[in-house]
Amino acid sequence: MDDVFDVMGTDLMAQNLEAVRIKDAFHLALAGDAQLQPLWTHLMLDPGLRHMQWPSTHLWQALESCAPDGGCPVAWSRLAEVLVPHAGMPSGQLHPMPAADAAAPEHYGRRLKSVLEDQSLDCIVVCASADGGIGGLGNGQLVSDAPVSFAKRDGGDIITLSASTMVDAACLMVLVADDQTRQRIDADLQLPDAPASLLVRLGAKLVWCVKTSTVG
Repeated sequence: MDDVFDVMGTDLMAQNLEAVRIKDAFHLALAGDAQLQPLWTHLMLDPGLRHMQWPSTHLWQALESCAPDGGCPVAWSRLAEVLVPHAGMPSGQLHPMPAADAAAPEHYGRRLKSVLEDQSLDCIVVCASADGGIGGLGNGQLVSDAPVSFAKRDGGDIITLSASTMVDAACLMVLVADDQTRQRIDADLQLPDAPASLLVRLGAKLVWCVKTSTVG
């Protein structure tokens, strides 16, 4: 297990316990990137994380690929494979994005508002990409007041939490999974309109989680 996933898991449990102590609930939004799968496995298997209060946790999605033809939502499928069967979250606290819904951003935004009321998400966990994207926030994407929006990623349409929702979250945890991505993010922090710089400028509570390189 890479140290970065150990640190992320410990940080998430600390946030979880504090949120549940204060308000009896923890609202966690996860991206479904394959790079994050070791984190989900770590959350389920590490005995040091056994105090995580999953029955009081709401699981949201940070982004999802659109599936207008009724295809299987890829990101939710990954989450469902590891977290959903084993964590013990009540079904009413699972909030998959409606990938086949043409009005998905509007519907998911209303669901967020209805469940959270006047609160924000406690933690959003996403990946940085080698092109400088942060979760579903890509270069040139306009900042929207809507909590959820459509965007482009890898040539396809996605549904994503918007920059404003990322900024409002109590914590925005970003996995930087390789040296190429780290170098791109370092450079983008000097550019005013790059996603990383934009989130910093807007006051996002960022936690950069940098995966260490291995040799051999």
